[in-house]
Amino acid sequence: MSSEWKCTTIGDICAKVFSGGTPSSTRSDYYDGGAIPWLRTKEVNYSKIYATEQCITSLGFENSSVKLVPVNSVIVAMYGNGDTAGRVAINKVPLTTNQACCNLVVDPSCSVSCDHIPRRSWALFRARDVMRGVIESFKAEQAA
Repeated sequence: MSSEWKCTTIGDICAKVFSGGTPSSTRSDYYDGGAIPWLRTKEVNYSKIYATEQCITSLGFENSSVKLVPVNSVIVAMYGNGDTAGRVAINKVPLTTNQACCNLVVDPSCSVSCDHIPRRSWALFRARDVMRGVIESFKAEQAA
């Protein structure tokens, strides 16, 4: 490892770590005409996110477990179809995510810039292996 690099933990560089949620899909008033970007794991693909395929309404936001993800957070797909698990993205607009996304809010006071996280480094952060503990902790938190 380069002497310029420092080993650290996610807890040391993140102000907050949380998953998203999904407004009830049976309620069209949670989606129709919505203006709040809502990201699904299929859109997480080692890129910067400027827009999402789907938006939700403020009613959908207020009546679900979705949370607003601040700009420049690192979003990790915890699970999904095919090779989706383990993919990462950085949001360049405030947005919400579904529950299959782990949202890492980078602490602005630390010297780590999410824009400089090498793609290959994150490729080693495979959700099927590493994120299992995160998923279990979210399940335990929800059960409590």
